[in-house]
Amino acid sequence: LFSAFLMSSQSVITNQEQFLDEVINKILPSTDKVSFLVWFFYFSGFQQIYKEIKDKNVRILIGMDVEKMIRELNFKFSDTGWVSTYQSISRFKDLVNKTDVFESEESLTALDIFINKIIDWTLEIKQTIDPNHAKIYLFEQKDEFSQWWLFPWTMITGSWNLTYSWLRWQGEFNIILRDPENFNGTLDYFNQIRDNESVSLTTGWEDDKIVTMLRNETWLKVSDPYLCYIRL
Repeated sequence: LFSAFLMSSQSVITNQEQFLDEVINKILPSTDKVSFLVWFFYFSGFQQIYKEIKDKNVRILIGMDVEKMIRELNFKFSDTGWVSTYQSISRFKDLVNKTDVFESEESLTALDIFINKIIDWTLEIKQTIDPNHAKIYLFEQKDEFSQWWLFPWTMITGSWNLTYSWLRWQGEFNIILRDPENFNGTLDYFNQIRDNESVSLTTGWEDDKIVTMLRNETWLKVSDPYLCYIRL
């Protein structure tokens, strides 16, 4: 499964011969932890990789725009300048309640994994305070897949964002790198932004705002057959 990726320390991928979500889904089984820094993150991107990501520790940094249905941002002025802070998730509620996005069994399964990963802190979503246009996918390999620590990490960088359109049908260009120097420097860059230059969109546990909204303010709460009929 991984031989194509381990033949050399770098490979070029586009959306012509294979899709990025296919590449990611081939890498994920060999990893423990992943860290993504992207310009855009939409739930459609999560849904493309949810099967392989459900048992991973996932950190997502959003450099510009999170799914319009997940949050609205309130900009306030602080001593350090204009800061974007998480204000509401009403648009995500509208996505669930007023569209057919979550009408399929697969999308509901993906959403359930999304919710549970937020609760158990295996999915962390933050947004950078200042806009960041980088697209970086960092994969930390399990020991048994590191080839005696010749390739303990995998990094993908290029033009892809974590959305369906970027992962699937737009013309893009990315490169896979596995050398320690590139990975370590990029991971340090990610951690610096994550620790010091970002704000949290998820807070974890059962009382996380996104989790609470989905459980209490959407049709997912509806269990009575008559109420389901009324909704239809």
